[in-house]
Amino acid sequence: MDYQKYVQMLKAMADPNRLKIIDLLSCGSLCACDILEHFDFSQPTLSHHMKVLQNAGIVAARKEGKWQHYTLQAEFMATFKQDTAQLLSSDDQCVCHDVTCTACASGKVVVTNEKIELFEPAMCCSTGLCGPSVDPALLMITSAFDALQGVKTIEADRYNLSNNPDVFSERADILAAIKDDPDAVLPITVVDGQIVKTGAYPTIDELSDYTGLVFVPAEQSGGCCGGASGCC
Repeated sequence: MDYQKYVQMLKAMADPNRLKIIDLLSCGSLCACDILEHFDFSQPTLSHHMKVLQNAGIVAARKEGKWQHYTLQAEFMATFKQDTAQLLSSDDQCVCHDVTCTACASGKVVVTNEKIELFEPAMCCSTGLCGPSVDPALLMITSAFDALQGVKTIEADRYNLSNNPDVFSERADILAAIKDDPDAVLPITVVDGQIVKTGAYPTIDELSDYTGLVFVPAEQSGGCCGGASGCC
């Protein structure tokens, strides 16, 4: 991707009148007189805008009689679409593949547009607020995964052995891990299909490593049920 050329196109387009001109020309070639009908400015002002677009390789001009006729450059349309798609996507052409990741070299798991899963032991309530006392680890995990639900680039799911046995049964890696001693192995944290931690919930720092996000602990009160409710 030619960043310099892309910036030149963006600079030329960074004007509402020129964007409108591009929008008009997207329907086909137009005479300067037809373009002027959509604006309140004069012919010299239009000529200035068209000159900027021509210099950026966005518009081509040809003269017919006393009027200029303008057309969007085919190369511009193809290049701008391709470069914009590449800029906003993660694929084999992405510049990030040319960068050595220090986090990867250190053995940390780095997640971008990926999935984090938590396989937990059997329990009736996974919030950490049920029962006679608060479970700080569960409370933290609940808050963190609730926050992750609002992050579009990361899919975060929790599976409880008592509530989601079907999910456990479909995962050969999880079944193999818990075969001998489920109590010692659960909870299991999985990032992008790879088991990264067993036997304890991930810490805030570990969640940050897995997701690339910064988690800020928040005070919470209340709960899904009280100690006398009988749910736990």
